[in-house]
Amino acid sequence: MPDPAPAGPAPSIDRLQELAKAYGVGVDFWGFYRDLHLVSSETLVRVLASLGVDASTEAACERALVDRADQPWRRVLPPTVIMRAGAATRVPVHVRHGEHVRVWVIDENGREWQVYQGEDSTPPREVDGLMIGQASFWLPTELPLGWHRLRAESAGRHDEATLIVVPQRVTTADELPARTGRARTWGLMTQLYSVRSTRSWGVGDIEDLADLAAIGGAAGADWVLVNPLHAAEPTAPMEASPYLPSTRRFFCPLYIRVEAIPEAIHLETAARRRVARIWGQATARNADADEVPRNAAYSQKLEALELVYAVRRSPGRAARLAAFRAEHGRGLEDFALWCALREVNAEDAPLWQETSSR
Repeated sequence: MPDPAPAGPAPSIDRLQELAKAYGVGVDFWGFYRDLHLVSSETLVRVLASLGVDASTEAACERALVDRADQPWRRVLPPTVIMRAGAATRVPVHVRHGEHVRVWVIDENGREWQVYQGEDSTPPREVDGLMIGQASFWLPTELPLGWHRLRAESAGRHDEATLIVVPQRVTTADELPARTGRARTWGLMTQLYSVRSTRSWGVGDIEDLADLAAIGGAAGADWVLVNPLHAAEPTAPMEASPYLPSTRRFFCPLYIRVEAIPEAIHLETAARRRVARIWGQATARNADADEVPRNAAYSQKLEALELVYAVRRSPGRAARLAAFRAEHGRGLEDFALWCALREVNAEDAPLWQETSSR
């Protein structure tokens, strides 16, 4: 059923952009060719609606702008205050006009800090039928780093905000020589699917990553950066980009080393020979630098994984599987069901893709 037509003239793009900026929504972006694009009115209306803001008409935008301006005045304290260590930080406090208010800090160790009121000539504002005044309080510059509580009391009413005191700058680089004995560190950055060894199944896997980390660590590397390893499409053709997963909750089976699974050692003779044949076909592609055979490697691994899955698990392994399923719950069950349906209905891939994108 189509959405009902808005009651009133559509908002101007200028008014929509003003409202979007008030809610921290971007109104433009740079394209691939360094050309500036404006976000369309329709998109801004929909994004604002997702934030609970009606921007369907000019009048609705006007009301939303007024409401947005009133929001800080409806609270005694801001929800969260960020303070840089040692920096003078002002906190606006809103109470009924003329009422006294006391503000103080309780640091994460339980110590109480006094907060001092400063000059504030902001005129009072009528909000929801009440006259609200604004006072300014300055936080103590001696506050330690950490997550503290900012509290206020006025006419028997109390409010509390999170106060986060952060360093002026990150000092990890200054501490690095004392921690590592070196002024700089280095590491490796790689796309895991291209990290192939003689034991790979045509595509780099998690065991190759472990070997790469060991080799790099022995040479003095401090880290290894890899592409996202999230689950891709459950059927071929697989999405080539690791940045377009089907879900970010679960691991992509493409990166499993089949023979590293404990049950693989207990395969029956016929199944073991079959897996060995599949492995031989897959490893023949390891030396081919022209392409990454995702589809072939994935299909071969799925065939081998089915054989390994059929092996009876030990009580310990069965308990670990049960714990994994319990930990991830309904999300895992739903994803597994979706993968199974996609595999069964692979010929309807375009329809599934269209449905899942909605």
